[in-house]
Amino acid sequence: MSYREISAWVVLLLTFWLFADFAPPLIEARSLAGDQNILRAVVLFVSVLVGAHILVAVLLRGRTDDGDERDRHIELRAESIGGFVLGAAVIYGIVATLMAGDYASANFMFLALICAEITKRVWQIVLYRRAA
Repeated sequence: MSYREISAWVVLLLTFWLFADFAPPLIEARSLAGDQNILRAVVLFVSVLVGAHILVAVLLRGRTDDGDERDRHIELRAESIGGFVLGAAVIYGIVATLMAGDYASANFMFLALICAEITKRVWQIVLYRRAA
């Protein structure tokens, strides 16, 4: 596996882990308006992903590269699909904000970010596996 594919796997697994930590209280409450600590989740998400990327880069020292044409093409296709999912979620988030306010909009937008990232990384991995 290339550095970029390993990186995609790491991001996907950590994003699923964060979703498993963040979403259950909202699902249990059957509401996005729960008093969830979204700031903790965002800080955890960013810090864990940055730390994981640093660790992968250190462990794969020498195997990191700028990628070839195949890597760029795969990343572009995956980014495009993830961007579409995020765009649709943002439109819904704006409507939810106008109608609800409070924590619902913040929680929805964060969940949308997680779903978009999962979508992007799953497609990136699928495209790598197809090309392998």
